[in-house]
Amino acid sequence: MGNKIAKIRFLAGVLALIVAVCCCFTSCNVLDFIKTKTSLNDKTSASSEVDEAVAFLNKEITVAVGDKSELLVTGIDGSSEANAKWSSSDTSIAKVENGVVTGVTAGAATVTVLVGSKSDTCIVRVIEGKNALQSKDDKDYDLATEYLSDEIYDWSIKEIQTSINLILARNHYKFKSQDWLDYFSQFIWYTYDTTDMNEAVGRFNKIESANYNALAKARKVLKDESYVPDYSYDEKYYEYAMYYIEDWYDLDYWSDDDIQVAINTILARNHYKFKNEKWINYFEQFSWYYYDTSSMATAESRFNSIERANYNYLAKNRG
Repeated sequence: MGNKIAKIRFLAGVLALIVAVCCCFTSCNVLDFIKTKTSLNDKTSASSEVDEAVAFLNKEITVAVGDKSELLVTGIDGSSEANAKWSSSDTSIAKVENGVVTGVTAGAATVTVLVGSKSDTCIVRVIEGKNALQSKDDKDYDLATEYLSDEIYDWSIKEIQTSINLILARNHYKFKSQDWLDYFSQFIWYTYDTTDMNEAVGRFNKIESANYNALAKARKVLKDESYVPDYSYDEKYYEYAMYYIEDWYDLDYWSDDDIQVAINTILARNHYKFKNEKWINYFEQFSWYYYDTSSMATAESRFNSIERANYNYLAKNRG
């Protein structure tokens, strides 16, 4: 009996020793795993903290002499802002401090921001006079909201080309000519995001499109020195869009031909391509006429309220 008890105690001791060793081994492995996992997490965390590239949102800006403008930059957060280093290539033209640039004298300077090993640059154009920043706004607006008239044939080729390029500039076209790029960069509203002419043209509203085509036609015509503009139809060209015929004219004195000419003039004003060659030839004698649609519905959709009323009134009184 004593031997059995001794064997049982011996086996219990061995079992306890095995359990202790296993617990120790398991515990050590868990600790090592935790340490390893922590180490991996540290590496992952360190990797995720790498700053994104430092970049100016606008690569070129324009400021007036004496004015200040904040430079917007990505890749700078609250912790790195204090370490950002700003510099100007010519402080006599533009000064920069803590991301704010000040125009000193007219000219161009390059501002650089450096954060650690990452940097980017922005061209700052400084111009004389605050009004110059907005001086093109009126015409910029007109070319997008009002149809040009025959008066463009009194303009110089340079004026016509400037207006053509102004419509492109409105639609963020980056000019290949540095002269035109410099010209439009003086205006604070000008930004560019495409070098594709077709992409810029595709953004035109219908008035811009009509004016762009009219200007291009005028430029082509004026290059022909033998051209003599015909203003004979300007009066009715405007009247049918500005005055109600019912209030101003007594159609009892109009022939059917007179009425048909008036109806077609309203269509021609809205760039309709007539199916009858006779009418195309008739309206092409006037410098303001060009066509861009052979759809009657499209032309009619462009009528203003006065044109619509006159068109309906004329059609009702046609024999």
